[in-house]
Amino acid sequence: MPPGTELPSEVELTRESGLGRATVREALRLLESEGLIAIHRGVQGGIKVTRPNLSQLSHSLAPILTLSEAPLIDLIAFRTIVEPAVARLAAEQASEDQRARLVELAEHGPGGGYENEVAFHVLLAECAGNELVRVLLVVPHDLLRLHLRGEDITVEDVREANRAHHRISHAVAAGDGADAARAMRRHLESFRDRMERLGRLQQPIVPRERWLKDGSLLREILQGEWWE
Repeated sequence: MPPGTELPSEVELTRESGLGRATVREALRLLESEGLIAIHRGVQGGIKVTRPNLSQLSHSLAPILTLSEAPLIDLIAFRTIVEPAVARLAAEQASEDQRARLVELAEHGPGGGYENEVAFHVLLAECAGNELVRVLLVVPHDLLRLHLRGEDITVEDVREANRAHHRISHAVAAGDGADAARAMRRHLESFRDRMERLGRLQQPIVPRERWLKDGSLLREILQGEWWE
């Protein structure tokens, strides 16, 4: 069924299926949890067909990695293995519109600080032209957003990241995969070196003390509100 299709009410489904109301309700709950339907209560409510979005993936995996206190070095190591290859692929596969958008974002991002850093890497994954790559990078990028929210981001840190984004985006725009991969690797290594100087590499991506300092953070992680 296409998204937006209205399903019968819970009462009607119970009658049509011949199943118990508790069984139908549980089935609807499972479909809703998988992002396959949306249930709206009230007079104007109803049950409509939807499609899962990428938030479902982060809702499942990011809280596990956060609550297990996975060290920051694991996130950086994963990104260093994967993202230079993604930059190379983007240089080879991106459309002209995507190349232009990437350069525009690198030069005139949505704002300073961590949001620009994450937005650039999200768009780069899109430019790779591989849906599996784009989907599988959602979790590390959301973890990166969580991590950067709690770090002291200096003006020089932002400038350094912007310079790296500029080099990567122009290599992608020029179709130079090797240079794009090199620039991305240098960018990630520079980030790793900074975190090492701060003694952060072996600490959790989101340290437990941040949960205690900001009680809403753990709730956001568990409920999936932080990625929005």
